Amino acid sequence: MKIAVLGTGAMGSALAEAFLKAGHQVVVYNRTAAKMAPLVALGATAAATPVDAIKASDVALTVLIDAAAVRETLLGDAARASLAGRKLLNVTTTTPTEIVELARDVAACGGALSETTVAVYPHHIRNGEGQFIIAGPEADDALWRTLLLGIGQCVHRAGVVGDATKAEMPLVPAFMFNVIATAYAVVIGKKLNVPPAILEHYLTANPTLSITGAKSFLPQMLARQYSESMASIDNMGIAANITLDQAKSLDIPTKIIVDMIDLFKIASERGLGAKDVSGVFEILMDPGKQA
Repeated sequence: MKIAVLGTGAMGSALAEAFLKAGHQVVVYNRTAAKMAPLVALGATAAATPVDAIKASDVALTVLIDAAAVRETLLGDAARASLAGRKLLNVTTTTPTEIVELARDVAACGGALSETTVAVYPHHIRNGEGQFIIAGPEADDALWRTLLLGIGQCVHRAGVVGDATKAEMPLVPAFMFNVIATAYAVVIGKKLNVPPAILEHYLTANPTLSITGAKSFLPQMLARQYSESMASIDNMGIAANITLDQAKSLDIPTKIIVDMIDLFKIASERGLGAKDVSGVFEILMDPGKQA
């Protein structure tokens, strides 16, 4: 199958690589041509515009920064006419309202937009360990399930468009808690000169104390060197604020969520926005440091 991947940041690149490895033909588009070069070297075809990518493919995935970018890419004057009869899958973080409106407008152009939440890091996608929540027209369920299972371990259907985004809402605070819990543990350990091997064992392997995700967070925190990842501090801020609004609407206490968002905001202000969420460790390690 010919698959277009619109957006080749960390997650977009990982998905493109995984589809190539699975034997699909992949067309990629990014505003910055240099970001497509590594994928072209692996066998992908670079498109000059999103319209070119969509027209050259059987299906298309949008892996962009936010809903506004998806709207601009798919529903600009040049792109609208290319959507007729097209199957599209949104990977971009949106609110439930935003994705429902996007799906409605794509449908008005003759296309069909589904959505997925990717519940793993980009390196898991590259390793064939993808885990996905999908939602959209039931008629397209088999298509997306087959494609995603070809690069992953499980696909859960949440329902109609908007439901995959809703299903992501309880996962975001769980992820944030894991990051912050790891950061606090490592900060306290480092300041008390606890041997790193002890921290590593008990935070990643102990049956009572291990923290999901610590195998990824902990090495970056100990080295104070952070990768550039789809789960960046800025992306975490976007997802966390969407979750905050949902929590408020459900009359759930939100102070702890607000406090965590503040940590990510400060980290972004210190220039760590594009870095992995592990970078929040710096704010706890040096709380008085100026941006």
